[in-house]
Amino acid sequence: MKMWLAPSYLPRDWLDYAIDSFDTLYEEGASQPKVMSLGLHLRIIGRPGRIGAFEKFLSYVSGKPDVWYATRRAIAEHFAAEVATP
Repeated sequence: MKMWLAPSYLPRDWLDYAIDSFDTLYEEGASQPKVMSLGLHLRIIGRPGRIGAFEKFLSYVSGKPDVWYATRRAIAEHFAAEVATP
């Protein structure tokens, strides 16, 4: 909501925040995996002046080794498959 309600983030502010958050978790994840969740709303991030920040974030993240970005459902299915007992 910080991109929607005053005082609001500009797209570049959101991008800086998202990258800084990712970088911290990525560094911590070197010894133990981490999960980063981004709650996005189509009417907020999907606007023409904002979607570019999200695309830049995905490009940044996909350029890092050993990163998997997935939907919440994909994460849940992966977890269920890993801990399922016969």
